[in-house]
Amino acid sequence: MLDLVFLVLMVIVLVKANQGIFMETLCKVALVVGIFAGVAGLIAAFFMEGTGAFGLINLAVVFFACLLKPAAKHFVKLYEQKIAQSDEEYRKAIAHYKHDDKPDVYTEESFDDPELRFGKGGFTDYEPHD
Repeated sequence: MLDLVFLVLMVIVLVKANQGIFMETLCKVALVVGIFAGVAGLIAAFFMEGTGAFGLINLAVVFFACLLKPAAKHFVKLYEQKIAQSDEEYRKAIAHYKHDDKPDVYTEESFDDPELRFGKGGFTDYEPHD
């Protein structure tokens, strides 16, 4: 029965870690429950007649309980790297459409420049034809 409790706790911790949330307290609780369930299962398997698969399963429970916290931290780190990468791609896409790298057309010195205001060739007065 404790194996099922550990399984539920492990699934909760890993699902939250995949969402980028590290639940340290729940990891510690799952570690204690997992080790206790594994040791209790090994003791029960020792006194039980039959196959040794029950003992191997409980060894796996202890093994997974010990690796749960590093695995959850690794999943959180992978999630943060994925978010940082998508943010970087977003910034690059936005920078492609921004025009911050182009100089301003009008400055204090060039405000009255006729070539900037009217194009190359300058301004010519309109002379009506008779």
